[in-house]
Amino acid sequence: MIIDLRYHIFSLAAVFLALGLGIAIGSALPGADTLLREQEKVITRLEKEFAQLRSERRALEEMVAEKEKELAVMERFHREIFPLLAGDLLNGCKVVFIQNGEAPEGVVEELGDFLQEAGAVVAATISFNDRSGGEELAALVGLEPGAAWAGEFWAELAAELGGEKTPALLPLLQELAMARRQLSPPGPVDAVVVLGGEGSGAGLAGLELAAAARAAGLTVVGAEPLAVGKSWIPRYKSLGLTSIDNIDTFPGRMALVFTLAGAGEGHYGVKESAAALLPALPVKGAGRHE
Repeated sequence: MIIDLRYHIFSLAAVFLALGLGIAIGSALPGADTLLREQEKVITRLEKEFAQLRSERRALEEMVAEKEKELAVMERFHREIFPLLAGDLLNGCKVVFIQNGEAPEGVVEELGDFLQEAGAVVAATISFNDRSGGEELAALVGLEPGAAWAGEFWAELAAELGGEKTPALLPLLQELAMARRQLSPPGPVDAVVVLGGEGSGAGLAGLELAAAARAAGLTVVGAEPLAVGKSWIPRYKSLGLTSIDNIDTFPGRMALVFTLAGAGEGHYGVKESAAALLPALPVKGAGRHE
């Protein structure tokens, strides 16, 4: 009986203690009205923030729409001013593209169309990938590996493109998916445009070939798109080539047209490596291809 009484006393004490704690905690908490008011404040603040975000989104959408209109006007301006600046400026200019593996195909095709509108002829596009080393390429096409391979390769290629020799190297390159040849009238090649970027192993053989073309007296220009992982402009400069660092833009393409028309060598574009956006405007009728 004594044990039961103690147990009963402890139980009652525990109940009263819990009740006391509950009263103490309840008195410390705000009332229902206070909680409701706090919730309303939070909801009002969130609604204001959402309204501000919606307003900012509408403003951004209007700005994007305005920029799209400006871009459309600029593109129309480029189309209409192009014939005045470069129409037929490259008449008779025969060009070969050397495409590095990383050069975007769309950039190459659009540049070819642009040059053709200026009167040039893209006679061929030679492509090099990550496996295109000079020594391996020389052996592949039947040339003696060594320091002179690029000069021999270019001399053979130029002779075939110019109609001086029966094509043998070009069909082999086409079979290896390393060349695309466009129909063009016979005649010597005037210029080479190296298209690349990104900076992996691709293009080293292409640079050797470009250097050989320059040594043969041709105009050689090294170009890359505006956005690349690693620029090839320093390599172009080390070979003494004219460089253009924004060939996928209208100013970059115009710089190429002016350079091929005889505006002179230089480094053009918008990056730190460029000396000017454009070369001097050639005078029609005074270019090297008139």
